[in-house]
Order: sequence, then C-alpha cells, then structure tokens
Amino acid sequence: MKPDKNIYRFVISTPSRFVGEYSKKIFIGHFWDFENTTQYSVTENPYSKNYYVISINRPVGRNPRITTNLPNMYNVDGNEIMLIMAVLYGKTFFFNGEIQAGEFLTKPFIDINRPLNSYKWHFNSHKKRIDTNFNLNFAELTNVEHIINKVGKSRPKYHTTFFNASNLYSRALQNFEHHPDLAFIDLVSAGEILTANFKINEKTIQDIELENLFKRIRNNCKSASEILELLKLKAYNIRNKFSNGLFNFLDDNFFKYTYSGNKDWAINKENILICLKATYDLRSQIVHSGMALGKIINVNNLDSEIFSVFPAEASKEKFKLLSKSLNFLGLERVIRYSLLKLIKVI
Repeated sequence: MKPDKNIYRFVISTPSRFVGEYSKKIFIGHFWDFENTTQYSVTENPYSKNYYVISINRPVGRNPRITTNLPNMYNVDGNEIMLIMAVLYGKTFFFNGEIQAGEFLTKPFIDINRPLNSYKWHFNSHKKRIDTNFNLNFAELTNVEHIINKVGKSRPKYHTTFFNASNLYSRALQNFEHHPDLAFIDLVSAGEILTANFKINEKTIQDIELENLFKRIRNNCKSASEILELLKLKAYNIRNKFSNGLFNFLDDNFFKYTYSGNKDWAINKENILICLKATYDLRSQIVHSGMALGKIINVNNLDSEIFSVFPAEASKEKFKLLSKSLNFLGLERVIRYSLLKLIKVI
C-alpha cells in the first residue's frame, strides 16, 4: 500500500515524558525507538529521551502553484506545532525531521543520546510545571487547538509575534546545557519581541520614582513641557519598554508560585521591575561589553530565580548587577508565562 500523498509526519524528542495522545485535525502520539530501549525510564535520568510523532494533512493542490508534495515542504508546520507544545508544557523539545513527506518515506535525524546534566531542571524533568496546571498529557493540547489550527495558514500580526518569540524561547531551552550565554540572550530577545508593540506612556509605566518626578516637574517648573519631553525620551526607551511590557503580562497567579526556597532569591511583585531592568542591562553587558558568564548561568542551583552564585573575580559593579538580575530559571518563567498569556488573546 502506497503512503498517502496528503500526509506528513514528523518526529520530535524531549528529555521529558508524556502520556496520551491528541487527535483532532492533527495527530500527536508516541514514536518508539526500540534500538535504544535503555533510555526509556519512568523516572528521570541523564539519558532519558522520548520520541513522539506529529501527523498533519496537507492535500496536494492546496497551493495552486504546487502540483505535488515534496520532502521538507511542510517542516515549518511541524516545527511550529512543536513550539506550541514547548510553551504549553514548558519543556524542551527537539525537531528530528520527517518520516513521511506525502508519497515519500524519509529517515528522521536521531542524534546520539548524550547524558544531560540538567535533567532535573523544570524544563527537562518528568514533572509538570507548578506555575501552570497542565499535565504532561497530550490531551492538554485542546487548550491551544485554536492556535494549532492556524498553523500553515495566513495569520495576523500577533500570531507572528507568538511564533517568533516562542522560537527563541524553545531554542533557549535547547541550548541551555551547552551554550548557556546564548540561551540567556535568546530569552531576553524573546522578551523584546513580546514587548515590541507595548505602548509605554505615563499611564502604563510602572515606576513610582518616575511618576513622582513627572508630577513635581509639571507642578513646579516653568518650562515643564520641554523638560518632560526630554525625560520621556529617556524613560520610554527599549529597556523600560522591555521591563514594563513583560510586567504587563504577569498577573496575581504568576506570583502565587515560586521555584525558590529562599524568599531573597524569589520573584515577587515588589522586585520584578528592578529584576527585569537589571536583566536587560546584563544582556547588554554580555552582548556589547563581552561579559562572559558561562557556567554561572547554568550552575546547578534549582533553588533561586535571581542570581545567587557569582564569579569569584566579579567586580563590585558586576556583583551588584547580577544580584538584581533574573537568572535563567526566573527569566524562563517570565517569558513562558507571557507567551501563555499571549496565546489566550490571539
């Protein structure tokens, strides 16, 4: 029996473990690798890696300019479905390519399974995320099927914003183990994309000191309008757009939970704006000044959301900046939660 020329199937993998399946307009279920059975385990371990398959229907002639389906034609669709899953579950996924491309049967890319040091981190573990109530069951994808159904179709600006930001979010999780500096920068860049359309003004900026300063100038200075315009150019810059825009995505439910056992290293309503501004400054130092953090970013510290481990040679300024900045875990929480909030309105 020849393969269905309208069906595309893709393999994805993750160190996490999922159950169930999703079967609506697309199908997502298990893909078994019987050559490497030792890696499958009900418990977390450095070699844990599980494979799953995404099946989509893309009829020939869907695009009048294309008369036949070809390999790699719809890889972008499979990858976008994987990105939705990464955001919903807050887990690391890898795209391993096609096993069926219409009438063609193809070989996926199955990498050598190297041990993972960060297998207990929240985005690699076998446990669901505590800050959102999504079980590691593919049936949970019904919560986002409105955006799954948009994959492969023309879409408005906010859908593009979501997929561009979620691509950087997912890449950050993939790179965390071996390229932590790049992973951290990707998370900040995802935040920049999410906040690009945020309108920052006196009503939306969350900065009490600035608000009070504006009031004093308006009430006491003769040339208040000129001074205010100059100050606003400084105040409404990308850094403040980034911090206030992300703050705007966070609600009371976000602050109910923390991964930190020490309140001094936990995100809360009082410190989040300071932390976000410091995080943006840290990214600027890494990109523009060559500040290298390396293993400080992925040091095995699961008990903090703000940097609590510092380089031995850190200067006073570097120490001060790091002590206020979100670490990878804290920033990952903020970006993922913001992406989930965006899903609800698109």
